[in-house]
Amino acid sequence: MTQLTNQDVHYLLGTIDIAEGETGGDYSDLKNKLFALYPQVKKETDEEQERQANDSKKQSNARQEIADKVFSLLDSRVKILPQLTRYASLSRNYDELRKHYSDEICLSADLWKYHLEELKEYGLLQELRDALEVKGREKGSEWMKDYYRETTDKDLWHELSKQMRGAMK
Repeated sequence: MTQLTNQDVHYLLGTIDIAEGETGGDYSDLKNKLFALYPQVKKETDEEQERQANDSKKQSNARQEIADKVFSLLDSRVKILPQLTRYASLSRNYDELRKHYSDEICLSADLWKYHLEELKEYGLLQELRDALEVKGREKGSEWMKDYYRETTDKDLWHELSKQMRGAMK
């Protein structure tokens, strides 16, 4: 009888993970049997999951630092949206932003995640609602005439990302 290599078992586990995702099924018993037969694969899998978790935590911490930095540079006495767009569009900030963010959507989401209440106090949410109200009055956008009132504060980050679109190019 031919023995499976550790690489074969990794391939099987990957296939099982795909099957779980596609079917919503639970194949943990099968995985546990493979891990019991191949303890080195279990060790390697656990180490990889730990490495990925550490990498994810580092990335999350770095993104929070950048969101905090961007927020700390805002002047609450003037409109916030132009400040954010300007910061994101300056070439001197490009490398720092692109190192942690693929686009304005991710930056907007993190600003919301870490600074929603302050942004609300600074007036950014009202700026975004005003922009939506103007957009709703444009020809062809009548369907969104009440969108500025109906959109919740927590969902306005989508509008921020649209308003900043292209700033990080």
